[in-house]
Amino acid sequence: MRILISFIFTLILSSLVSLTVYGQTTLYSEDFSNDWKKGAITYGGVSPSQPTDGNWSYTNVGSPDNDGGSASSWNDMAFIDGAAVMSANGATSSTLAFRWNDVNNGSAANRVDWFSKSITGAYTTITASLAYAIGNGSSANSVWAYYQIDGGAWTLFGSSVNQSTASGTFTSGTLSCTSSIKIKVEALTRDANAAYVTIDDVQITGCVVVVPSVSITTTSNNICEGTSVTFTATPTNGGAVPSYQWKLNGSNVGTNSTTYTNATLVNGDIVSCVMTSNASCASPTTATSNSINMIVAANVTPSVSVSGNSTICSGTSVTFTATPTNGGAGPSYQWKLNGSNVGTNSTTYTNATLANGDIISCVMTSNASCVSPTTTTSNSITMTVTSVSVGGSITSNQNVYSDNSPNDIFLTGNNGSVVKWISSSDSLFTTTTDILITNTTLSSGNMGPINTTTYYRAIVKNGVCNQTNSSFVKMTIVSPLPIELIYFKPYLEDGIVKFKWVTASEQNNDYFTIEKSLDGTNFSIITKLPGAGNSSTMNTYTSVDRNPTLGISYYRLKQTDYNGRFERTDWYSVNIEKDINGLLIYPNPIGNKIHIECNSFIEKEDYLYIFDVSGKLIFTEKIILVHGDNSIVVELPDFSPGVYSAKLGTSHIKITK
Repeated sequence: MRILISFIFTLILSSLVSLTVYGQTTLYSEDFSNDWKKGAITYGGVSPSQPTDGNWSYTNVGSPDNDGGSASSWNDMAFIDGAAVMSANGATSSTLAFRWNDVNNGSAANRVDWFSKSITGAYTTITASLAYAIGNGSSANSVWAYYQIDGGAWTLFGSSVNQSTASGTFTSGTLSCTSSIKIKVEALTRDANAAYVTIDDVQITGCVVVVPSVSITTTSNNICEGTSVTFTATPTNGGAVPSYQWKLNGSNVGTNSTTYTNATLVNGDIVSCVMTSNASCASPTTATSNSINMIVAANVTPSVSVSGNSTICSGTSVTFTATPTNGGAGPSYQWKLNGSNVGTNSTTYTNATLANGDIISCVMTSNASCVSPTTTTSNSITMTVTSVSVGGSITSNQNVYSDNSPNDIFLTGNNGSVVKWISSSDSLFTTTTDILITNTTLSSGNMGPINTTTYYRAIVKNGVCNQTNSSFVKMTIVSPLPIELIYFKPYLEDGIVKFKWVTASEQNNDYFTIEKSLDGTNFSIITKLPGAGNSSTMNTYTSVDRNPTLGISYYRLKQTDYNGRFERTDWYSVNIEKDINGLLIYPNPIGNKIHIECNSFIEKEDYLYIFDVSGKLIFTEKIILVHGDNSIVVELPDFSPGVYSAKLGTSHIKITK
């Protein structure tokens, strides 16, 4: 008799179940202990109860050939427990026994199949093993173990063939499995009731599939140029020591670290990370993170310029305006006056008390994005502040003969420049005539002959300040004096100041006086000569200054008629540069007595000074000089031999002894 018995175990892997199990894990284990109903079986069979383990069932495969039994005998065999039926023949209570008690050969088609126990999960590797035993039979008893991976071909992983007694373990080794595994056991027994095959300790172990992943984060992907950004990788199923390869635009960067820092990112850069997991059963071993697209704005430089009127008149209110560049939506402003804070946080600053030389500037703080630096200082405006124009006063009123020109007039006490002079026939200057002279002196020629009473004033303007008027002078037309003067001339001749003047006619002319001044302002009379009274012929007059003054002297002629009316000429200057001419001292070398000869331009009291070679004054003697030639004897002390310098008046001479 021969019978084929099959044991099939199926493992189905499902990716729908999330199991986090690292390393080899026991997926299924069965030792058949206390899992099966016990019951006796004899030839012809009995019908024991269903097993208590709900994971097992049986299939009715029909009646075997020539066994004289019924189909229920096969069904019963599916549930026979080794402890109940085969204890007398060496089977234990913890094995699953297979036996047929017909002496005839069984058919290989009469096998019994056990359906699988479902185990869900995903695994990278699977290992199947079981223990078997053959006993009490002839040499024709056999057992085979097969596996089937992912629905492929059946593969034998263990067998014991044509044995009477045998035992051992079948192990499949480590198998690659992505979706399912099945194992089955086939057995043939013969030789009456005593022969049996048992299996025990069915074990399925596997490595639970773990899928690694990695995500990266950063505080912001919207940054300014030059900002240092740190990216952080967070692994899932990375194992104890995962490794990291950072990527910038697909190229390797950084180090094997959970962080990557870059301060030179540009707009559009893409950062990612590839993690290699060292976790057991990781599949795949590498994972690529999400990508972070960088938005990098270029840095901008702020600036601010200030404008305003820099040239003003004292007391003028000036408003300065700040114009920002890259200031942002709400820049702040700090105005500065000579380096000190003034004003308010505003684009404008107003001041009406500025002084000449004041410096205005502004510091702006920008709140624009990506601005560097945040503060900037404007240009400086240096103020030119002029004082208010002051017209000054003019000296002085004059009496002028009709059709004659007035004397020069002078502006003093003004603040500012003369823009022009104006004249008018009334003191209110209702109607004016411009005289385009910008000097502070308005000369006689600029005024020209006048025949009506005329008023003159200057228009003065200081810088940008408003122009203003000076005081005015009045030129009053009077009847002419009774002389016609051809000329008046002072001159220097032989050290003497001489005067000559000529009249063409005279009428009621009482006398002439010559006036002298050392400053051109204060004059005094030095001589008086009688006039010709009434004359229609030319008359010539001469005079001298008997006490001329060294330097510049000013002279003018005054004519007075019988009724006291008078007229003066303009002044004329005479310059006397030296007072002594032709100084001679002898003998030279000198003795204890010297002779001095010279010509003096003026009569005066002077001193003879003698100096040694070092410039030290060693002798002084008073000298009385007369106008003209002088000859004087002077007694000297006993000088040491050497070179000396003698000085008299403005003249010097070297002497020796």
